Amino acid sequence: MTVRRAEAHQVSILVDYVQAFCRTRADERERRYQDFISLGMDQSASALKKQEHREARTDESAALLYAARAMRTSEYRASALFSASSHARTALPNVWQAFLSGKITSTALSRISRTSRDRLCDKSSRADLDALAPEYAEHHRPRELERWLTRFTAVAEPENAADRCQRELDQRTVSVRPADDFENMSWFSALLPTPTAVAIKRRLDAVARSPQQPVPYDPITAALSASATRKAHIRECIAAYRGLTTPRDIWTGEPLRGGTPKTPEEPTIVSLPPSPESLTAESLPTTYHDGDTRTLAQRAADQLSAWILNGRSESAITIDAHIGLLVAEETLTGESNHPAISRDRSHTLPAEAALNLIKDPAVVTTWHELRVTPHHQDNFQRKDPPPLGPSAQEYDTLSHQYLGRFPPERLRQAIWFRDGTCQVPGCTVPAENCDIDHVQPHPEGPTRGDNLQALCRRHHRIKTAGFDVLITQPGSGIHRATAETLIPRTAESQHRITNTASGSRHR
Repeated sequence: MTVRRAEAHQVSILVDYVQAFCRTRADERERRYQDFISLGMDQSASALKKQEHREARTDESAALLYAARAMRTSEYRASALFSASSHARTALPNVWQAFLSGKITSTALSRISRTSRDRLCDKSSRADLDALAPEYAEHHRPRELERWLTRFTAVAEPENAADRCQRELDQRTVSVRPADDFENMSWFSALLPTPTAVAIKRRLDAVARSPQQPVPYDPITAALSASATRKAHIRECIAAYRGLTTPRDIWTGEPLRGGTPKTPEEPTIVSLPPSPESLTAESLPTTYHDGDTRTLAQRAADQLSAWILNGRSESAITIDAHIGLLVAEETLTGESNHPAISRDRSHTLPAEAALNLIKDPAVVTTWHELRVTPHHQDNFQRKDPPPLGPSAQEYDTLSHQYLGRFPPERLRQAIWFRDGTCQVPGCTVPAENCDIDHVQPHPEGPTRGDNLQALCRRHHRIKTAGFDVLITQPGSGIHRATAETLIPRTAESQHRITNTASGSRHR
């Protein structure tokens, strides 16, 4: 806290210095302008006015240069701090005071200020953000705050969010650039709509994890992989032969010509490497069942290369991959333009785009209907109140008890929607990539929604080892069994949740 207050004090001095420097320079330009007018030099006065904006920007840049030197930081860092702090001090007084008191970091201040400045147009939306953001930022990590801000702007001003979405869609592109730390590798990047990118990643992961799904090798790495496999076998064989006294052929194991045993040898069984002719790029195993040794990441990368290069899958094995969206019932009926929210609460989708996705005949849609009850009434009398975070509301839908330890697929999906992410505070691993954990271990604990939670593999192992991973954060409570979506406009409302998958057969 002391370090934060010291940083806030330094940033406050930065803002005061830059603004004072710019005011002094502006006063000098005004005096020059008045002098030109008094001397009848109207043309010079007009030229000075035209250059006023450019000179003001130059003055600010000069002030930031001097400030950066004094702070021993970069001009970029000083400029970012000044831009965020000057906006917060003017438009977000509560956020600014929270920063000065050390409750929030400079990173949180910058993200909140940037959201207010670049994404919100309505003063009432900024007022709501100023009232809600400090408490949320104080008790949550930067990535959680970033997701919360994304949901806030989408709900507070859905029309503007839809316009931004359209502008962003126009920027979609594909690029290739060399990887800085590699000599023979490059980054292949695609700027795509988030639901599309998530669906692609889900399909790649599903293929890579399947023990029966063949994944062809990348054409460039296949030959090198075969060569590396042969060399590895040769090294193993040499290591095994070092204990023998008779020179033998590395491939057949037969004694070499002229080789005479110095001492009697016991029969030795040695696994010989395959011959160079038998181990080629085409003979490499492509499934885990057949002995594929590639990692999940390598298989996913090779499958992506195959899809892009030949445009098809190597087999007809079903690929089960899906994305999840939370859509308010009012959006489905056309009564509201509330955006859809991803299952892990990381991004939003404009209402129109969500409805078009649901109506697409090529998309297989599975519906889950959940009831939402808010924990408390919000203090803002708005038609579309913004989301308040993890403690805003809770789904109470999973009351049926199932036999056995493992929850059925439908219950598993419902938990994905309910929890969104790993339930350890601050962890943002999507629930669909998590284990479903019994809060009270089975069989003492039932296989029921209120005794199940999503935990990523790392935190699941920590909990299994006996540590308490459900840490209570001040002001926010325990994150388990809560949801971060829209606040319903009534005390009890219904949300429909759509679980969509691209493709009618191969999902």
